[in-house]
Amino acid sequence: MRPMFRASLIAAALSALAPFALAKTVVAGPGGQVPPHPLIVGHSTISSPGRYGGTLYEVLGGAPATFNIYGTLNPHTYTVMMHNVLSPLIRENPVTGALEPGLATSWSSSKGGLKYTIHLRRGVRWSDGAPFSAQDVIFTMRCAEENPAAQGNNAGAFTIGGKTVAFSSPNPYTVVAKLVKPDGSFLRLLNEVDVIPKHVLAADCPFYNPKATNAQFNAAWSINTPPKDIVGTGPFELAKYVPGQEVVLRRNPYSFYASTYGQQLPYANHLTYLIVKSPQVQVAMFESKQLSLLGLNASQFSTLKAKQVAGAPFQVLLAKNPYPSALAMYFNYNDKHPDLASLFSKARFRRAVGEAIDYHRIIDQVFHTLAAKPVGWISPASVDYSAKYRGDYGKYDPAAAKKLLASLGLHPGSSGILHFPDGKPVQFTLITYGHNSSDQKMGEVVQADLAKVGIKVNLKLLNFSLLIQQSFGGNFDASLFGFGSTPNNQFRQPIWQPGGSLYFWHLSDRVNKKADPSVMFPWERALYKDFVALDTTTAPAARSALWDKIQRIYAQEQPATFLVWPDAALSAVQSNVGNVFIRGGYLWAANYALYLK
Repeated sequence: MRPMFRASLIAAALSALAPFALAKTVVAGPGGQVPPHPLIVGHSTISSPGRYGGTLYEVLGGAPATFNIYGTLNPHTYTVMMHNVLSPLIRENPVTGALEPGLATSWSSSKGGLKYTIHLRRGVRWSDGAPFSAQDVIFTMRCAEENPAAQGNNAGAFTIGGKTVAFSSPNPYTVVAKLVKPDGSFLRLLNEVDVIPKHVLAADCPFYNPKATNAQFNAAWSINTPPKDIVGTGPFELAKYVPGQEVVLRRNPYSFYASTYGQQLPYANHLTYLIVKSPQVQVAMFESKQLSLLGLNASQFSTLKAKQVAGAPFQVLLAKNPYPSALAMYFNYNDKHPDLASLFSKARFRRAVGEAIDYHRIIDQVFHTLAAKPVGWISPASVDYSAKYRGDYGKYDPAAAKKLLASLGLHPGSSGILHFPDGKPVQFTLITYGHNSSDQKMGEVVQADLAKVGIKVNLKLLNFSLLIQQSFGGNFDASLFGFGSTPNNQFRQPIWQPGGSLYFWHLSDRVNKKADPSVMFPWERALYKDFVALDTTTAPAARSALWDKIQRIYAQEQPATFLVWPDAALSAVQSNVGNVFIRGGYLWAANYALYLK
């Protein structure tokens, strides 16, 4: 399962596809070849016709671990590959939630909802010139999306009614999906399927090559793979990777993207990602025009906005974030220290921690008021959100927290630190991202506030890859970071359903890598069953009732301590970059549409 980790504002916005009226003719970009059926993207993505040429410079906060999005949980890999080098089958508009064409042009379902027919775009070519076909989609589903051994799989989401969705292709431009039970959100699951090439990767997949292994598939397209061997159908192709320094993409001559102005996209000759870990250095590089655009945190926004007002040659933009990442702290129920494992698994402790943290200080001092109090993991913008449980989050009441902790048999010693009944001090290590000032500052607030109620927190700052490695490996006490959110909340099922592949804070819910309700806590077992029921429930009222039950259990049990809900998208863009704009309150900045004026 590929978690939608928090990305920069620009990276989050560049996936937006908005089909519009077809242009009468499409002119090829420099060295390009226009396919017979291009995808025409509209005015919500492109505000003006662009100019061809030049290089756009963006930033990565760390290095990609690989170029195989299905062999990693690395967000920098996703930023580079998804919607740049690779193309989605279907896109979900990030603002409206509407499903829109990608490599698929149309789709339909049978009356009973057990069969879906997906029609593919004809004439699309991979960046090495090979033709794209339905076999590439089948390959992607079999070897990656539905393969539980692929590290970035979505096998849990595509297992409906206890069986994996069966994909087949009656002809080169049609894919048929058969379900054993109806699933009202099935098409939504397809919006994160970025198709990979069978003709390049089949030799690395054990389903196609008996001599291959799943480990071999996960290791394919490593950072040492020659760029020419990494191909996609996206607007760009990989040109060069300098480890630890930069990733260079160039225009894909076979790009099937085009504008309503009759121009093949992308406009830029190259898109270069510079690898810079320090947020302070990133801002300095932007101010010296080494970066074309930059996603910002709240403190950077305030500083750069003041400089823009004073006449600096760039724009600083504040837009809505309709589906932001809920930032949370997760406790390891299987902690290697038995006393901590027992404590973390108690809802009273988790509620006490939540009531001890001053959310207002995080909002004011860390996010400079550009955030909201926590409301759980489902966005208030979602149709599934139940406002009735809003009050169960963000209760700042240290006195109540102390009472809850005392009820657990924890009492202060001479130093003021709480002790377990056996006399051991109550302390744990909190790991978080060390190159993101917001995460680090949140960790410092948590550390200070929990000290006031007698809990000692040792803050440990890690790079993102190590943070994820330790978290998903169960090698932590507490972990602080954010998963992404989405209009389709069922797509987050592997994260929030006990036993899910990303439900990392209680790994013993899985036996032999499969969810096992028999070993779950009673409340987890109830959650698990509600999520299973959602898989095959299509009636809107029944689905709403299930979502309500799930949110009620989360509010009661507080499996994760939600800290804050950043509700603003912040960015800075140089004045010579076109097609970065705010419309309807939302930012639009698709890499394929950006150009140098």
